[in-house]
Amino acid sequence: MRKHYKLISSIACLILCVCMVTFGVYAASYGLVNLNSTVSFTPTMAKLKIFGGIAGQANYAQSLTEHAYYACNYGEGKGNYTSNSSGDVFTKWSYGKIYFAEYAETGTEAKPDPISFYIQITNYVEADVNYTITINNPTDKFEYSFHYYSADNNSSGLNNPTGATAAGWWYVGGTSASKPTFYNNETKPTSTNVNFTTGTNTKVVDLKDVDTTLKTIMMIITIQVVNADVDIDGDTTGFNFTIGANVGTN
Repeated sequence: MRKHYKLISSIACLILCVCMVTFGVYAASYGLVNLNSTVSFTPTMAKLKIFGGIAGQANYAQSLTEHAYYACNYGEGKGNYTSNSSGDVFTKWSYGKIYFAEYAETGTEAKPDPISFYIQITNYVEADVNYTITINNPTDKFEYSFHYYSADNNSSGLNNPTGATAAGWWYVGGTSASKPTFYNNETKPTSTNVNFTTGTNTKVVDLKDVDTTLKTIMMIITIQVVNADVDIDGDTTGFNFTIGANVGTN
């Protein structure tokens, strides 16, 4: 009887230990959430078509509309902009809360996958447009990286699928929560990394040295959690950035 009691006690203790370990991983998986986020576009005299999308966040399927963006102030498919004396102002992209996906504390993979913001801009004017990307009030809880692809507007990789709101390397409405793929990998250009420069409450990328005349650029901004043990749930700083497009300033 005593042996049976010891065996039952050992099994119960083992089950309790397993439950405690499982709970610990589960809690860590959902402890990094809630970026309250927007993207805004400064006034411009340029003629642009803009696609936007997000990949890597946990709640993609529930918020597809919020996590995709389209605006155009030239040719077919115009929409999501207004005009004033300073130029055209594209509608702010408000995508609300986004969540880092769950992760498991195994080996060196002790934090969630990064979240990436994809901004594809086609320039229809025969002049350079200087793009700037400014992250406002960046937090030291994240690491930030930036790279871009560039190609002529008539490149074959930009022409599928057809349609004013669909043509491009990447169709926002058809992507999934995983990293988007390019339509034509044979014509996919090489990406270029650019470092952010740190200013007063900002991090900035300035593409003034990049030729953008009659070109399409896919810009990718990636954020990664620095320390998975630091709670970012309800972080009041949020995450937002501004895109500027100024003609003839290169």
